[in-house]
Amino acid sequence: MTGKSPNPERVHQRKQAILQLLRHNQSKGLPPPSIREFAKAAGISSTYVTKYYLHKMAAEGLITTTPGISRGTVLAQTIQEQAIVRIPLRGILRDHRIVWVSPEDE
Repeated sequence: MTGKSPNPERVHQRKQAILQLLRHNQSKGLPPPSIREFAKAAGISSTYVTKYYLHKMAAEGLITTTPGISRGTVLAQTIQEQAIVRIPLRGILRDHRIVWVSPEDE
């Protein structure tokens, strides 16, 4: 098989277009894009090639895809941010130091 090597600049531009679309949808509270939306944004005419790009980007840790889920592609950092559990702590500031207050002390 004698296929041409992909142009690195074109590959980079397509990846950036995909990431930009994901960031845009996330910032606007929209659902993740469909394969066809990714293809259009990246200037790709084939959904097969688009899936190839998404697979490679997932392998690089840029995005996370959920197999079998339509629109299951998100930015990898989004998954990491969702894994953070925020625990409220209670305290008061006394003499420029935090003094922790337990619920029993209130």
